[in-house]
Amino acid sequence: MPDSPNHRRKYAGLLDDKDVKRWHDNMNVIEDMREAYKRSQEYLMTTKAEAGEEKIKEAFKKQLLAVAGFNEEEVAKHDVANMSNEELHNLVRQRLLGVMNNNGSRQKVIAVNEVEQYLSDGWEYLASIAGDRAIVRLPF
Repeated sequence: MPDSPNHRRKYAGLLDDKDVKRWHDNMNVIEDMREAYKRSQEYLMTTKAEAGEEKIKEAFKKQLLAVAGFNEEEVAKHDVANMSNEELHNLVRQRLLGVMNNNGSRQKVIAVNEVEQYLSDGWEYLASIAGDRAIVRLPF
């Protein structure tokens, strides 16, 4: 702004200090009006933008769950939009650490009486072995 036409006129002796101060005051008023207009946007618009910050966060959370191995059905079971960051971190950690147990193996041999607990934890039942053991696997 120092190289504006008004500054050139002032230095040429055509404007006095009052004119330059008035010009600066007008610029401040214009900036204040711009800020006020920005703040009033949500009340002035008839439709809201689809890609708001909340929508972007929700999409990012869904993608993070997908990377951790959740399929679309599993993601739909969770209220991702209202999920806190800590809840999201815990879900991802549980899924990823579940894979790391058993040296990364997706299958596990367990006692038959533990099958119900593993099924409730999200494992899938595959088969029985010799009547007293069963094979389960992670679903991803």
